[in-house]
Order: sequence, then C-alpha cells, then structure tokens
Amino acid sequence: MPHFLTSVMLLLLLGSHLCYGYTFNMTCDKTALMVGQKAELTLTLRYSNLEDYNIEEPKFENFSSALVEDTEKQDSNHTWQVIQRYTLTPQKAGTFTLTSPTAHLESIAPQYQERYNRNKYLVKTNIQAKPLTLNISPLPQGLKVTGTYTLTTEVDKQKVKAGEPIHFTLHLKGEGNIADLSFFTLAIPHTTVYETSTSTNKKEFDIVSDHNYTIPTLSLQYYNQSTQSTELLSTQAFGIEVITTPAPQKSKSKVLLILLLMFAGLLYYLYRLFSSLAYLDKKATFIKVLKKCKTKEELLAKVAPYLGKDRGLDRLIFRVEGVGELGFKGLKKEILKKF
Repeated sequence: MPHFLTSVMLLLLLGSHLCYGYTFNMTCDKTALMVGQKAELTLTLRYSNLEDYNIEEPKFENFSSALVEDTEKQDSNHTWQVIQRYTLTPQKAGTFTLTSPTAHLESIAPQYQERYNRNKYLVKTNIQAKPLTLNISPLPQGLKVTGTYTLTTEVDKQKVKAGEPIHFTLHLKGEGNIADLSFFTLAIPHTTVYETSTSTNKKEFDIVSDHNYTIPTLSLQYYNQSTQSTELLSTQAFGIEVITTPAPQKSKSKVLLILLLMFAGLLYYLYRLFSSLAYLDKKATFIKVLKKCKTKEELLAKVAPYLGKDRGLDRLIFRVEGVGELGFKGLKKEILKKF
C-alpha cells in the first residue's frame, strides 16, 4: 500500500509538470576537480505556461560561486528557456552533494486561462533540480593556492631622508582562488610599516626608518592547473638608503661660556639667598627689641630712624606721643605689623 501511494504521488507530480509545462535542471561541466579549480554550474528552467517565477541564488557549503550569465529566450516551439550560469570554486577537499536552489513558480492551468477570474486558479509551486555529487581532491604538496599569476613590486624612491616614508606597492595579476592579499605582510627590522590600502590585486605600504634597510623578496607558491605543476614566484628586493643629518657640534669656547654663565648665575642666586636670610635674621632681632620696650620713650628711640620710609608707619609713630598707657600696647602691636 505505501508503494502504491508513492507511485500515485509521483505520477501526480509528473502530471502537473507536464500539464503546466516546466522542467528544472542543474548540471556541472566537471564532477571531479581539485581545490580551487573552477567549474561551471548551469541552472536551466524550461516552461511554456508560467505566470511568474523566481530562482533562488545557489549557496553551497565549501564552495564559492559567482553569477556569470542570466538569460531568457523563447525557441521555435514557443517554449521559454531560462539559463543561469555560475562559476563554482571548491574550497575544501572531499565528496560533496550539492542541493539545488529552489525555483518558485506561479501557474494557471490552460483550461482556466481565459476566465475573467483566472487569478483564482493561480497555483504556486516550489521545485528543486536533481542534486549533484562532486569529488574534490586536495592540491599536491599541501598547497592552498591554485591558478595562474604574475607578481611584481615597486617603490617610489630608494633614497630618503630620515623619517621620510617610501611607498611600496605589490601587484598580483591572474586568476585563481586568491580572495585577497592579506597574507602578504612586511616585517623589516628598525622600520615602521603602515598598510595604506589592499584589494584583490594590489597592496600598498608606507615604510619609515632612520636607518638603511632592505625590503625583502616576497614569494608566492601555487599549483598551476593548466600545466599541472607547482610554480614559485619571487619579487625583487629593494635596498633603501636613509640619509641622516648630523647634529651641529658646539665649539669648546661656547661650551665654556655657557658653563661660566651658569656658574655666575649660581653665585648670584646664593648671594641673594644669603642676603635674604641675613635680612630676615636682622628683622627678627629688631622685632624682639621692640617687643621689650616698656615705655613710649624706649619705643620712640627705636623706631625714630624709620621715619620717612613708610607713611603709614610715620602716622603710627606720631601717635605714640599722645597715647595713654592703656592704648600704648595696642599701638605698639600695630607698629610691629609694619616690620
């Protein structure tokens, strides 16, 4: 009974395909290839009575793909043919089964085509093509890169001043499985290297140093599918001369003059320091003497030599004559503040 139901379902499916007139196939021009070797995958949708369709973009694990052709044309039998071609590049060795993308179809049976409410009979169908099995072998000698390439380098100059950058450019041309040039790096002693730009076929650097240095040879080893051989590309090495400007030498007489000026400055500083200390010591002694004055006469005798040096102090000294015993102590404190 289950086998009977399966047979009926297959007949119904085939019958619907024949009724609406469409087929969907997926083919590949190679079923055995190496890692990185390109193949051509073709999706073909044939139909004679579809209202609309949409084919999903194929995505296969361990493969990269890119659309190279998408055409639609009608043959002499009024059958439409949609052809989509992709380049298919395996990234890993092994045996892989590729499941086709889904084609979304919309159709109306011929007997309903002329009806005014024909959209009522619109049927949406999702179909897939038969899966493909591809055998992918690894590249020989453990290589990761395959294709056909040329590799060149150039610098904008080979003699620079210290701290001035030189511009180094790497060019890669050809076809293969290299996605970008990130694996090309520069490590040069006593330099600072800046990556200024990178793309699929060019990489640029600025290099700065204050010593002579050499930009080393860069190499690329890959497997050439067309010659079935391993090839090694190497670039030219560049020697860079860095011109340094020596610091100006000071004469002995100038050095001696600088030392003498520094010594004279030190002596003057010490003189001012000791003078200030002597003045402070003398001032402290004078203040102690003033504090010991008990009468107006003693105080006037000590401060009289300072008349005419400070107007505020003069006014205080003139007040001493007329001040009483009670105000004497307060006036003496004010006079002490002036010293």
